[in-house]
Amino acid sequence: MKTSKIDRLILSNFRSYSDFSVDLDNADNIVICGNNGVGKTNLLEAICQFGSLSSFSPIFRKAKFSDMGNVKVDNLDKWQVFCSIRNDDVNYNLSVQYKYPLKNKNKLSDNLEREASDLDFDGDFQKESAEKLLFINGKKISDKSNIFDYVRMVWLTPFMDRIFTDASSDRRKFFDGLIGSFNPLYFGMLNDYNNALRQRSKLLKTSVKDLSWLDAIESNLAGLGVAIAVARLEFVESINKLLSVSFDGFPKILLRIDGVIENKLIENISALEVEMFFKDLLLKNRSDFEKSSFAFSPGVHRSDFYAFHIVNDIPVSLCSTGEQKLSLLSVIMAYSKMIKLVFNIPPIVLIDEAPAHIDSDKRDLFFAELQKLGSQTFFTGTNKEYFNFLDKFNTKILELSK
Repeated sequence: MKTSKIDRLILSNFRSYSDFSVDLDNADNIVICGNNGVGKTNLLEAICQFGSLSSFSPIFRKAKFSDMGNVKVDNLDKWQVFCSIRNDDVNYNLSVQYKYPLKNKNKLSDNLEREASDLDFDGDFQKESAEKLLFINGKKISDKSNIFDYVRMVWLTPFMDRIFTDASSDRRKFFDGLIGSFNPLYFGMLNDYNNALRQRSKLLKTSVKDLSWLDAIESNLAGLGVAIAVARLEFVESINKLLSVSFDGFPKILLRIDGVIENKLIENISALEVEMFFKDLLLKNRSDFEKSSFAFSPGVHRSDFYAFHIVNDIPVSLCSTGEQKLSLLSVIMAYSKMIKLVFNIPPIVLIDEAPAHIDSDKRDLFFAELQKLGSQTFFTGTNKEYFNFLDKFNTKILELSK
């Protein structure tokens, strides 16, 4: 089995860090501890940038890339995160950076203006777009999913504890992100689908409609919608095989999808027939202006994922808060095991505020599963004594202070 470990991490102008560097000494477990506000979560958020390749990636915390820069830096032009990954005995250098757009030339410093003029800009600074860039061994990669050849990640944060009861959009985004880690085409399909949906909404709002162009957009939407639904159902079927077996001490659950397109496919209606059905649905939707907006158009962007507790015989959303947290852990463990089974490499696991998720007994069971996988695991917490159970393992304690 392959191994995957981060052995060095460098941050530049990311969140509360202007410059930060740490060697992790090939540790299997890294405990990041310190008082509230010292930047523990910021370190995990920096690491997860290598697993967050799309706006559909699993939620770490609600934040835009533009909000991740160090606000104390004047004329901030970019933030950057670097890590050295060891896969077996080979090291790879991975880097991610976010470049800010130069929104207003009048607000630039003299030095920045001088640098811009040297680069032969056309003078319209507002046209420069912000973007997140990924580099492998110093070479920029155009297909960001290539990063999955070097590292895969899964993370757990207190924000995610209510994923089964909060807004369906957050839940859909969470599971879409997991699916995208297995299907390299999935994020692209989601982006193309949403772009087509926006084009359709914009076209329907015009007084003079180009019906031939509208037909073409809806045909594209129908094909993409069915492809997305098929990918979702395949993922759910695969992960349910692991979830139904469950793990010692954790709930046995099943994932399900409720959506107009997915439901048709579940009824064993052919993909071609479902595509025709979806296109007809879009055609009927044209007549209602209010329902023609992005939010109210029918399609896979309105589908919902939910979990069903097998033993309790009720949806997880109706279970106790504790059962909901344990059910989420079941999903994380099953997902991690899927990665190992499919790609022969365990994911790097990031757990923010570990004490907030589980009691000590369940913590030990959860950690035992991670040890079976061979995952490198990052924990954060305010009290390092909570992690004494890791003393017998290859563990590095990273104590932060302001």
